[in-house]
Amino acid sequence: MAERFNAPVLKTGDVKASAGSNPVSSAKLSFFEILTLKLKIMETLDIILGAVLSVGIFLLGYSAAGVFTGKKRIDDLEKYIDSTDMRISEFEKDNSYRIDQEVNNLNDYIKDTERDLQAQLDSRLDKLENKFKNQIASGVAVKEALEEIQILKNKLNEFIRTYQNQ
Repeated sequence: MAERFNAPVLKTGDVKASAGSNPVSSAKLSFFEILTLKLKIMETLDIILGAVLSVGIFLLGYSAAGVFTGKKRIDDLEKYIDSTDMRISEFEKDNSYRIDQEVNNLNDYIKDTERDLQAQLDSRLDKLENKFKNQIASGVAVKEALEEIQILKNKLNEFIRTYQNQ
């Protein structure tokens, strides 16, 4: 049989043949080259890991700072709420005192006005009664006048009671 020339089968023009399970001597790396390659890979991984850890530590610190800032803001808000609550309590106390004073002053004014009104009405009714007594000669007319005065007094008392109940 004639020996055939081993030409590349693929159209790529690749003339390198694979060596199969036994690599060619140029593909073999020495122990030191493998060790150097592993060290470079480890250094690269260390750099990447260091960068990731640095970012993680930065974010952790930033989060902790955010927590402390948030806690301080919450404390400040609680102080503000407490001071506002105290101011509202003082305001309510002052307003209650002022309202009580005004109510007392109004009650005193109403009592004084009522007393003056009653005194004036009594005085007028007494004058009217005396005028009727002097002008009326008969006892029947006096009796009618006195009854009319009594009716007026009753109406006055009703008016006063109504005024007091308001």
